[in-house]
Amino acid sequence: MVGTPFDHYGKNALELENFTELAGRYSFQKRAEQHLLYYLLDALSLSPDDDVLDIGCGAGNLLIPFSFFVRSITGIDHPNLLAQIKNRIPKDGGTITLIPGDFRTAEVPGTFSRILIYSVIHYLRNEEEVLAFIRKAALLLRPKGKMLIGDIPNKDIKARFLATERGNTFAAEWRKKVEDARKDGREENAPLVTDTPLVTLDDVLVEKIVTMLRGLSLHAERVAEPETLSFCFTREDIIVEKE
Repeated sequence: MVGTPFDHYGKNALELENFTELAGRYSFQKRAEQHLLYYLLDALSLSPDDDVLDIGCGAGNLLIPFSFFVRSITGIDHPNLLAQIKNRIPKDGGTITLIPGDFRTAEVPGTFSRILIYSVIHYLRNEEEVLAFIRKAALLLRPKGKMLIGDIPNKDIKARFLATERGNTFAAEWRKKVEDARKDGREENAPLVTDTPLVTLDDVLVEKIVTMLRGLSLHAERVAEPETLSFCFTREDIIVEKE
């Protein structure tokens, strides 16, 4: 069995060819990934003067297109995933730096005007690890900088949504999409394989994250994801700004 989610995605980088699935999504969510790019460009207010840190950058689905909009971008993730990025970087791409390793233990030089942590923190082990991870990232943020902690799978938000008529309809439609895709042999999206216990994210923990960030003299706000995104009804984001 693969030990950690970090190892799981590193293994997938050697086996999967679909970059949407490699990011942990289904291939029928490809369009939503395109919407995600535009959402994040706007939410982070990216500009040609920005130096960006993408923590848990995966195979570069966001990092590579972002590189055309900013001065520089640094990605950190499993070496196997970074190898995929190296194969995908266009010759006329922007300034890209890749740091192999787990952000929890890796050394990241410098500071950044923009930081992205997207679809990452639910793969950590517990509350203490989540808070330490986000605190480490926040300390790398420059004055006037902005950070987005995104795609947070809040179990309380999911429960509230599934308790509604719309939620029940959506869940049934979702199951059918997944079943139809698998029948057609189009899906390789295997469940996460890990023997590591993972954190449970809920309203209480998300509020603890926000409180911790505000304790660092940062402005932090919970925001709903737009309905164009992959898991919009059951996840949320935190946008952080430094004066």
